[in-house]
Amino acid sequence: MENENNAIIRLNTTLNMGHLIFSSVSLLIVIITMWVNVNVRLARLEYEVTTEKQNNAELKLTQEK
Repeated sequence: MENENNAIIRLNTTLNMGHLIFSSVSLLIVIITMWVNVNVRLARLEYEVTTEKQNNAELKLTQEK
């Protein structure tokens, strides 16, 4: 009977550790995905700003001529 109880406790501990590891990995994936998404949006905004600056500079040059 005692071996059976020990086996149940070991299985329970293994399941808890597996769940903890799986949850940690899932949370890490979510955090990394959000971080990448934010960086991609920032890169897009920077690109848009630089293209707008270039367009404005070109328009000023054509207006001066």
